[in-house]
Amino acid sequence: MLDLKFIRENPDLVRRGVQNKKEKAEIDRILTLDEERRTILVEADRLKAIKNRVSKEIGQAVKSGGDPAELKVQMREASDRISSLTCV
Repeated sequence: MLDLKFIRENPDLVRRGVQNKKEKAEIDRILTLDEERRTILVEADRLKAIKNRVSKEIGQAVKSGGDPAELKVQMREASDRISSLTCV
């Protein structure tokens, strides 16, 4: 089994290797799916960072007697988006 990083860095070599072994593999499809996966991971990490920041802001708002309602909406939106990304 080949590592995705190796396939990403050497797609032509992998294609030739597949042809030489008279096997079938959709290298372009593999690369496309890998790119989509990496994009989703970056987005999920960004949203998790937002959740962490908003969580701290909610704590500060509660301590100072403020209303954290808007922050809770932001937290819920980020959580929902993360859930939708991880269910793909």
